[in-house]
Amino acid sequence: MTTTAQDLTSREPLARPEAVAMGRIEYTRFVDGLKALEPQDWQRPTDCEGWTVRDLAGHLAGAMETARGLRHLLAEQRAIGRRRKETGESEIDAMSAVQIAAVAALETEDLIEHMETLVEPAVNGRLRIPAVRPSRRSLPGRGRRTIHRAGRRRVLPNPVRPSPAHPRTARHSSPVLIAGLARCGDR
Repeated sequence: MTTTAQDLTSREPLARPEAVAMGRIEYTRFVDGLKALEPQDWQRPTDCEGWTVRDLAGHLAGAMETARGLRHLLAEQRAIGRRRKETGESEIDAMSAVQIAAVAALETEDLIEHMETLVEPAVNGRLRIPAVRPSRRSLPGRGRRTIHRAGRRRVLPNPVRPSPAHPRTARHSSPVLIAGLARCGDR
């Protein structure tokens, strides 16, 4: 896995409606891009070392499936746990392998159609996830996180301790989710 540190201090967080709209657009654009591929393009390598276009599409299809809801997330987590026990892989490598394997038997046309049907359920599933933001009074990596949902607030303990080596604590106490295809290294 390859990670790249990014300075997020100068970026304003996206408002939730803007992030949801952007997610819908990007899912749709990705599927439209897959439709434009020639058959030989599916086995071409990507910028992600060891990944083909088909692998990347399978990974995103798995992520979209997982985003549909808690039942799908829990099923994937169980499959990841089983794979990790069998192979000794890292969690992220096992997750990617599980996602790719889940759609490996689909023909490319069927994969594209499947992903098209997942766009709205994936976006709607992400809408059901509570927004987690660091408390304004807490320092990065310390203190409290607050869940904001439907006008209610709930303070949670912060499970991540600050560490210069830990990319999640560089700016915020909660993980930053980036929905971009330019990121590599899940395998």
